[in-house]
Amino acid sequence: MKLYTKKQLEIIKVISKNGYNSALDGVHFDGDTALVTNGHLLYSLENLNPIQAGNWQANSVKWEKNPKPVTIPRGDIETALKMTPKPDKSNPEIVNQYAIGENSGEELGDSTIQLFGGNNIKSYNPGRFPDYKRVLPDKSLYTLKVGVDPDYLIRIATQMKKLDSLVIMSFKPDSKTGDIQNNPVFFEAQDSDRTLKAEAVIMPKRI
Repeated sequence: MKLYTKKQLEIIKVISKNGYNSALDGVHFDGDTALVTNGHLLYSLENLNPIQAGNWQANSVKWEKNPKPVTIPRGDIETALKMTPKPDKSNPEIVNQYAIGENSGEELGDSTIQLFGGNNIKSYNPGRFPDYKRVLPDKSLYTLKVGVDPDYLIRIATQMKKLDSLVIMSFKPDSKTGDIQNNPVFFEAQDSDRTLKAEAVIMPKRI
């Protein structure tokens, strides 16, 4: 069993419902990281400062001693988020934590989500989650980086999506250093009838 945060469960919103009870419609928990994927997009959220499980005060479940990666279907994730107790002065931090892991009690399903206070949500394995470690690129090879305001990205993507499902991003390297973080990021999209063409630029933010 390990503890995960509310924000880690909320990454289920990154992917749309696929209509099937599969691993591609759930959240995968591995170590201190939560992940979702739809086969085209992979999103992960790692907790860099996790609360130790020893501080958890609702250990009524017989957890497996050695935590293994588990995948929780969307429905169980959404139920857990709805059932989250409101924080108070005595537990402002840990109340938004969820104990997730395999358990040895078959009546509780393959795995369990336990909320602060002891409410349990039994869950069954929806299938094998893809080998995401083979998909994640070697970040050391990605040497060109640029920082942009995420709110601007949302605004541009929302409008360009009305034209086409494809948005093209272009970067201009510095002629001397090859760096791209000091030049505007260029976006473009065009509708299928070739009657409308959208262009936009976002000024970069210092990394």
